[in-house]
Amino acid sequence: FPALVRIGFSAESGPVGVMLSEHDLGRVEIRGMHDALEKYSASGPDAGEELVSHAENFIVLLRNHIMKEDNILFAMADQRLSVQDQSRLSEGFAEAERTGDACMMKKDLVALLERLEHESE
Repeated sequence: FPALVRIGFSAESGPVGVMLSEHDLGRVEIRGMHDALEKYSASGPDAGEELVSHAENFIVLLRNHIMKEDNILFAMADQRLSVQDQSRLSEGFAEAERTGDACMMKKDLVALLERLEHESE
């Protein structure tokens, strides 16, 4: 998103603004899932419905978000970003993959899943 803002996209409105707003909404749902999991661990299945609700909201948000990225934002970026900009972005993404920075959330989620599976045994 910073590369798109540098070439004139608004961070407050338009495609980038929408994506950033949806990232905030996603964080709200993730926090809700986290809080519901803590309640579930402390008080049992009563918090299960809250967890499911946040998870379902997140799924819908994420599917729509990915569709917008794939079909709108990435097409606009391809048209407007220079070859050099795209090369720098690719290098940055590759570095994040190499260092593991891109996978922190995945690692956390896998660890949580393993903990929950162990607790249910």
